[in-house]
Amino acid sequence: MTARDWENHNSARKCYLCEGLLQEVRYNKAKYFDNETQKFNGAAHQGCIRTVCDARRIKYKKSLYRTEHLTKKEEKAFNEAVKCVICKKNLKEEKKNKVRDHDHITGQYRGAAHRECNLQLQLKPDEIKIPVIYQGGKHYDFHLELLELGIITEEKIDPIADNMENYKSFTIGQFKFIDTIQFQLPSLEKIASNLRGGVNSPDELAKRFPILAQMHLSLLP
Repeated sequence: MTARDWENHNSARKCYLCEGLLQEVRYNKAKYFDNETQKFNGAAHQGCIRTVCDARRIKYKKSLYRTEHLTKKEEKAFNEAVKCVICKKNLKEEKKNKVRDHDHITGQYRGAAHRECNLQLQLKPDEIKIPVIYQGGKHYDFHLELLELGIITEEKIDPIADNMENYKSFTIGQFKFIDTIQFQLPSLEKIASNLRGGVNSPDELAKRFPILAQMHLSLLP
């Protein structure tokens, strides 16, 4: 994508396809490319892109991602490459083992790589989850997040809940939302006490957290 394409995508507020408002959530706002020319069309809802692709019987992933054609300089670097850009080991001479590695989100060429290394970089949504970490999400944030996510996404939401309002964690697509407090054995009060070494004086706290102390001092009149 060109710098202008990125600017248009980031500033887009309406879907290129349905002209409905785009939510300010990356998971809902996707880059839409022409399936044949690979030209960037604009920002669109993922659901709209899937609907158009299904109706036209064209490849959904090809409309979400594009592979940039290599420049002469990049093609020369690929032909002369003797080490894998991923594992840094020697590339075999067999052409079938040497592939062009691209970023599947931006389409940018990264270098020559072993076929096996390139395949291992693929993020499989069913097997590999990207953690989204909250501090204390169970009793407050998760409830609000689920209310909004239920509106803007068509993906299935899998929660682990104590009741209708408290959620230990939930998974949506490739993202797994977790609350760090749920993985702590001692209480938060006990952990804070251990960090302070049992001393509660302002001077001792300032030694333990110098940056935070400096910020507070700067706010004093």
